[in-house]
Amino acid sequence: WFDCVLIWLLMLFFMRFMKEPRVAKQESGAARQALNQIVEMLRSRTVWAAVGSWLLVRFSPGLQTALFFYQTETLKLSPQFIGLLTFLNAGGMILAALVYVPLCRKVDLRKLLYVGVSINVLSCITFLGYTTKSSAMGIECFNGFATGVAFIPILDLLARATPKGSEALGFAFIFASGNLSLALSDVIGSAVYQGLHKNFMGMVWINSGTSALVL
Repeated sequence: WFDCVLIWLLMLFFMRFMKEPRVAKQESGAARQALNQIVEMLRSRTVWAAVGSWLLVRFSPGLQTALFFYQTETLKLSPQFIGLLTFLNAGGMILAALVYVPLCRKVDLRKLLYVGVSINVLSCITFLGYTTKSSAMGIECFNGFATGVAFIPILDLLARATPKGSEALGFAFIFASGNLSLALSDVIGSAVYQGLHKNFMGMVWINSGTSALVL
């Protein structure tokens, strides 16, 4: 019910503040224009570089399922506390976005990409210390921040590389690719976790190594 209320509030927000013509205009060349944008985008090497980086970062054998079982079966964490950890992770991502705004105006994007991915690899290694409630809180917050500083420069690269007029198409393309990669990584990660006889620390080392491949 809470999710439904939030969605309705979002709908009311757009109804109130999003201004657009009441009658849509028919454009006969819209389909051809969209096709041209797709072709131009697919020819861009920078777009493919951004997509490749995004796929590698997202594809690292997923810790999602392994982490959940580790939290519930090994650490015996309650659903409420796991929810708090998720909140701290999201807070770290928001902090990363706030930090990135002034940095992207002063630091070269290439450096931000390398630094962001390096910090993300470091955050993966910190899961070796994921043994208590207090350490879990700190690691989740840092992991959220590290994930943000790794993802945002890649999205920035895509925004700059996407041909003018194809921005929405470019973001849809990269997010669709990333979602497929993330889903596949979770399946593979779960299988590896089962193959390691639920050795979570072994999964952490594998995840850290594959994350470093982006560099």
